[in-house]
Amino acid sequence: MVRNVFEMYNRYLITIILLCVILVVPTSFFLIYTVYYIYSLDTLEYPNLYTLFLLILNFSLLFPPFFRLVMEDSNDNAFTLALLLKTFISKIGIIVFLTLIFYVISIFGAILLLIPTMIGVSMMVLLPLFIEQNEVKESIVKVFRIIRIENIGLFMDLLGIVSINVLLWAGVTYLVVDFENNLLVYITLRTLLHSTLFPLIYFYLTLKYKVEMNM
Repeated sequence: MVRNVFEMYNRYLITIILLCVILVVPTSFFLIYTVYYIYSLDTLEYPNLYTLFLLILNFSLLFPPFFRLVMEDSNDNAFTLALLLKTFISKIGIIVFLTLIFYVISIFGAILLLIPTMIGVSMMVLLPLFIEQNEVKESIVKVFRIIRIENIGLFMDLLGIVSINVLLWAGVTYLVVDFENNLLVYITLRTLLHSTLFPLIYFYLTLKYKVEMNM
């Protein structure tokens, strides 16, 4: 699986770089800047809830074009950069709406039980894989099927994704801690980290939970 991910990454490196320059960098920069802005507001209660939502939304919003790339490649279909960009634009509204719904479910689930939280997080991560379905209900049903079949494996994947992001970010900030840094430097570093890591994660999730499971 990992080998297939890196092979695809190398095969479409130019396309990935263009997507990162056009989509990942500006989207991540804007949302991460918003995160820092929220933390600077003294009047806002529970800023962690808003910032966590924006970080998850950052991941979900950028998923569709990379998912589309993998699916077109798996079906031996020709595609263009314009098609991938169109996929991103056309899915913004529905992804923001669904991510917000399942984020609220996850927050209340954290207060009551952990199971609703895990389901909510899984839905937010995997829904972009099925966002091309004609009905939202059909997309949700397919994600629930994956959660039911791959519950432990899915939990380990989510834990791995979070751990890799945290460890790499800690490593990057440690390397520059002795230099004079400002907010712009940290946002740029985080954006570059997203540009490097997100495509690999998207490819892995698509190949494992969409292609190999014939979903």
